[in-house]
Amino acid sequence: MYAIAQYTYAQAPRQNRTIASVAAIAIWAAIVGRNINVSRDGLNQNILVIAGTGRGKEAMQRAINQIIEAIAQTVPDVKKLITGRFASSQALLQHLQAYPATLSIQGEGEYLFKRLTSPKASQNEQDLLQLILDLYHKSGFGASMPGYRKADLAQSVASIQSPCYNLLTESTPRALNDITGHDSIKRGMPQRFLIVISKADRPFANPNASNVKLDPYLVEYLAGVCCTFMAQSNPLRVTNVTFSVEATEIEQAFDRETTLLINRGGDALEAELWNRSHLKSMKLAALIATGINHYCPHIEADVMRWAIKVERHNVEQLLAEMESGEVGESTEAVRLSRVVKAFAEYVLTEYQSLPKGYRVNGDLHDKRIVAFTYLHNKLGNTAPFRKNGYKEPRDLIRDSLKVLVEKGDLIEINKVQMAKQTGHGVEGWMIGNPRSFGL
Repeated sequence: MYAIAQYTYAQAPRQNRTIASVAAIAIWAAIVGRNINVSRDGLNQNILVIAGTGRGKEAMQRAINQIIEAIAQTVPDVKKLITGRFASSQALLQHLQAYPATLSIQGEGEYLFKRLTSPKASQNEQDLLQLILDLYHKSGFGASMPGYRKADLAQSVASIQSPCYNLLTESTPRALNDITGHDSIKRGMPQRFLIVISKADRPFANPNASNVKLDPYLVEYLAGVCCTFMAQSNPLRVTNVTFSVEATEIEQAFDRETTLLINRGGDALEAELWNRSHLKSMKLAALIATGINHYCPHIEADVMRWAIKVERHNVEQLLAEMESGEVGESTEAVRLSRVVKAFAEYVLTEYQSLPKGYRVNGDLHDKRIVAFTYLHNKLGNTAPFRKNGYKEPRDLIRDSLKVLVEKGDLIEINKVQMAKQTGHGVEGWMIGNPRSFGL
């Protein structure tokens, strides 16, 4: 997998190591995912890569296609591993019936998720989404995906044994709004995806991209692995990954940790994002172990730690994006959280360090009085406060202020009082309950 990632990085016109690693995970999962099991699951992956425009995401498909073409020189059937979009659940099931291991590479994930998760999604699109979600847990030995029967038997699909469906898609941060919406989380959509967010700057052009050649020893090795697992696919034979004693202790500790996070979170959607983190970390660790030895994959402690670190980082990064309010649903709770955070930052930041664009008055800042101008300039153009139906950003901010005043967390000072006390004829607010602001 390291060798695949290195090649992907070397041939990329815009180099990004995180994106190169994702390409290696995707293609390796497609090759070995059906024949290697961990905790009774196959190693299939749903992957969403988030990065800005022009950050090198296209290098993934380019590298994967070049690797597959090179392997196909000696193993022609390997071309059947790679597919594109599917128009319907029936089309996907028909493909999996013929080719039960596949990697579907779909660009512009924003449009894919928007289409599948929209409240106005057609029945066909809802069925396709449900199938993609169901397939995540169907790749293990003994599992199967029910087919469907039509009047025309030629168009019917029989039950599919251990289908290993892998999905690789990429997008800009806009896709996060659709995959982290209330309904998406409740249905378990982000929990079934390895969501990798790269905030790296746009890399300089790689002058050697077109000169990079695949290592013939890597191609020969991958061709051998493909032949081995294709020979074990009909009838299907699988190898179960084993764990060292220390790796087992680490894996079980992470299982307990994520279970406690979910239980303590109650009904909070954020807590649900830890669901399946334990399984996803085991799948990642098993992929690495299979890359080390595909005959007898064995997970050592360092590999298990790495996989948990990756999964923990991805979930925490997604949670941070949701907490910021820039992604996910713009609820009243999110807006209240942003206003509270704005007040806390205001009183904890030195006047000289506050951006001039916030138009903060030094006299009011010394008195810890927040004027509406500061709140509007800081929050008005952020996602939770953008125009919502007939409500303008200023109205949404005032709604949050009203709630916090009614709770006793804030003290409102009207213009008359402000003029008498400070000489400034503006509205102002002061913190009434410091604990609510973490102060």
